[in-house]
Amino acid sequence: MTETPPGRRDGIEAAVFEVFEAVLKRAPTPVECAEWSGKLSRGVPVRQLRAVLEAAPKPVGDISTDHASVEADTGSDAAAIEATGLFDPVWYRRCHADVAEAGMDPLYHYATHGWREDRAPNPYFDPAWYRSAHSVPAHESPLLHYRSHGEARDCRPSDRFDPGWYRAAHGLGDGVSPLADFLRRRHGGGVAPSAVLWAAVGLPPPPASGPEDDVFLTVRDAPADLLVLRGAGVLDDNYYALHSGDVLSSGIDPLKHYCEFGWREERQPNFYFDCRWYAATNPEVVRLGVNPLAHYFLVGEKAGRRPIVFFDPVWYRKAHALAEGQSALGHFLAHRRNGVVSPNEFFDPVWYAARKGEPIRTGRDPFARFLVAGLTEDHSPSAAFDLVAWRKGTRGRVSRHFRHLLDPGRDNPLVDYLLKQYR
Repeated sequence: MTETPPGRRDGIEAAVFEVFEAVLKRAPTPVECAEWSGKLSRGVPVRQLRAVLEAAPKPVGDISTDHASVEADTGSDAAAIEATGLFDPVWYRRCHADVAEAGMDPLYHYATHGWREDRAPNPYFDPAWYRSAHSVPAHESPLLHYRSHGEARDCRPSDRFDPGWYRAAHGLGDGVSPLADFLRRRHGGGVAPSAVLWAAVGLPPPPASGPEDDVFLTVRDAPADLLVLRGAGVLDDNYYALHSGDVLSSGIDPLKHYCEFGWREERQPNFYFDCRWYAATNPEVVRLGVNPLAHYFLVGEKAGRRPIVFFDPVWYRKAHALAEGQSALGHFLAHRRNGVVSPNEFFDPVWYAARKGEPIRTGRDPFARFLVAGLTEDHSPSAAFDLVAWRKGTRGRVSRHFRHLLDPGRDNPLVDYLLKQYR
């Protein structure tokens, strides 16, 4: 009888050695040990294992196989899998308790058994999903098929990763694996697995001890941008519902509708966010194909980008001493009807109301009033901007015959000035 190797473990592996030694009068090879340890860990009774071995007393599998050859083939497969950069041994061990309990090398287990059992080699590769979607035969490793064939054709390894989008978003060169690149960088921030999950970069990271070890894995049914924008105050529910009759009549949550459909239909989330203009002045939004409001909230506002030409987040944040992490646009939308706050340095609501000789009406937005009145009236928005002088120098006097053609968002003298200044 072959001597049991030193260091043999108790439990499942010990049961494998005991049955082999009793029935076959030898110790199992590492390949056999791994295979039958896996079977036992999944609930196959020891008596059933013994019955199978007694019925076929020679080594399980191809009885003519040379064990050295098997080990060589296994090593070759393991090397090929490791070379892909798509196998995460830490995650694999953590997610497959039987591998950890048996003390097996994760890569060795995956190369010998894991891929045949459709176990995932990393959290972004779903072998059963990929095998079904691309008709990968049962005898072929779906992971190696993906790396050698599927990835070059931008086939998705799961519904959570888009290799074509990732390659374009991060400018990867030929020969660089998008999934391998993402797996290396996913904990460092700045990269996302797909356009749908891009906004999750703004969510708090999960504890690193569980299988959901990066923020993108925490997003389930709700859109990532919905989770990010919830509570930010950058979508005006009343404005959105009133300008989207279908949303109002359906009773659906306005923010949920905007994140799932509205932004793709170029609907405006509030009076102070022009999605078309924002996308035009921030080409990254179009390149990434992401929700423009989420981009503004996560990236644009921090970089001083404007959601519409007449709202200046940098000036507003400084003027109102906002706390770090508080959205300037969200703060303004919450206070714009109090008659005190202004969207930019060139509009002073108190000064403007005094020059017009009329009080600021309760519950009204003074700047929205000025946008319309300023088309034809000669009252400047503040001492910092001479509306009459700008109109005379650039646009001339407005003829009453064409006033109905004017657009407050373009033809108001202050807006005209800001459009020419902003880059």
